[in-house]
Amino acid sequence: DYIKKLSEYITAEMKRQNEKGENTYWVDDPTFGPFKGIKENQNFYINNDGRIVICFDKYEVAPGSSGSPEFVIPEEVVKDILK
Repeated sequence: DYIKKLSEYITAEMKRQNEKGENTYWVDDPTFGPFKGIKENQNFYINNDGRIVICFDKYEVAPGSSGSPEFVIPEEVVKDILK
């Protein structure tokens, strides 16, 4: 289940960045609702290194000051699900 696997990675990365003060994501925020995971039709692209990059619209998972967040998915996260 790629949605579950990618969502777990992104949730953990959002929490890590929140804890380090690198960014602010609405992971467990009761006001904006917790991040429940990526959508089946989530925006993404493949970068020049061949990695999947999951994209979110501005205000979708973070305040506007965060812009349009993107998460590069490490190869080890998807190695079991890539064909």
